[in-house]
Amino acid sequence: MDFEVESFLQSKLWIDKNFNATTDDLPDEFLDLWMEEDQENQEPKEQDHNIPMQVFLYAFLKKRYFETQTNPIQIPVEELHELYRCWQVKLAAISVNRISDFSFAPLPLFSFDPNETVTITHRSDNSEN
Repeated sequence: MDFEVESFLQSKLWIDKNFNATTDDLPDEFLDLWMEEDQENQEPKEQDHNIPMQVFLYAFLKKRYFETQTNPIQIPVEELHELYRCWQVKLAAISVNRISDFSFAPLPLFSFDPNETVTITHRSDNSEN
């Protein structure tokens, strides 16, 4: 089985078992796999794989279907793209949370809400200045 198919199937299995996960629950191996390296300057055809978009689409469609029980699901491509970018920001926040002095309050990993509020604190700022 090739890398992309195997990686997607492992991701799908984790999502299915952890659909109510928060940003604190995501294992590093999936964070590394699901994040795009350079979102702004990289064309989709230049990426090594399409796993980040595939994982997003799977989780988004799963959530949308279970929320609405609508079949077929219809959504404008522009909206999907915007939600994908928001999800990539959430993944980047997980990374920053793990490697810096900034702490992000946990968020639902698969909420896909572009208006979600992110709460960030500086870990060393325990008193007023």
